[in-house]
Amino acid sequence: MLAVLGMGLSLSNSVAVWQALSGKQGTFLRTPKFRVETEGDRWQGSAYRLPLDGLLVGEILLLLDALVTTGVAIAQRNGTTAFFMLLYALGFGLSISIQLGQAWSARRVARRRTVIPTKSPIPTTNLTAPPLPDFTSTKSHSPTV
Repeated sequence: MLAVLGMGLSLSNSVAVWQALSGKQGTFLRTPKFRVETEGDRWQGSAYRLPLDGLLVGEILLLLDALVTTGVAIAQRNGTTAFFMLLYALGFGLSISIQLGQAWSARRVARRRTVIPTKSPIPTTNLTAPPLPDFTSTKSHSPTV
């Protein structure tokens, strides 16, 4: 499974290496930290999400290429090539599905967060707290003998 994931990341890794070798400054997008600490916390509601980028189109094209090449290899009875191209197809498919799944989930949660203002069922007038007791008194509370 790790090899499949690595194959799916090959395009973004190749672009990063090319940018480093050519001296071109790429945009660094840090890994989102969603601060999910309890069972009720959800990452989809976080304001920080990585946007879909142009590499997604390249990964889709590479997925299609891997699928066509797998089909050709099977038709020519070349099992080894078909096996490895199928691994690439699975890797690109995994990478694409993760990106689209996260974007779709975050978008769905953002739509749910749209609140239509309504009248509050709780009255908002006279919501003052009772006065606190005065603990600054100078009287001694020690018993007299």
